[in-house]
Amino acid sequence: LVSDPGVLILDEPTVGMDPVAARDFRTLVGELRSGGTTILLTTHDMAEAAALSDRVSLIDQGALVMTETPETVGDLVSAYERVDARGVPEPLRQRLGALPGVVSVTGTEDGLTRVETETPRATLAVQRALVDAEIRDVSLSRPTLEEVYLHLVGDRGMAVDR
Repeated sequence: LVSDPGVLILDEPTVGMDPVAARDFRTLVGELRSGGTTILLTTHDMAEAAALSDRVSLIDQGALVMTETPETVGDLVSAYERVDARGVPEPLRQRLGALPGVVSVTGTEDGLTRVETETPRATLAVQRALVDAEIRDVSLSRPTLEEVYLHLVGDRGMAVDR
């Protein structure tokens, strides 16, 4: 037994691993953490960062943007839940967008409508409107760490400044 568990620094440790090896690696990291080892992990895999981290630091172009718990970072973008629904007709989407406290209504090609709200009252109003319209495929969710990162630093993609 080691009396001083120390610090372990990992840089993109699961890149190139198959899913089974990556899962086993995450289990090992969890065991090391519970044993008191401090782990500094750099990754572009936001799901991995959220699953393995007590605290997450977001860095943009070499500058530290923030250091918080994964849950706190998610709360920054969506103070409350967002509502996802399938089969929402366009007129209803427009009505949802006009409700007080609704920040955005977006749709995807596969038929998902996402409504982001800024108050619990708005979330409830969106749910009521969907139920009244007999929309049954409805769920509540929080933003992922990847969505938070994109919201905070922008979606620059692969653009090159000239």
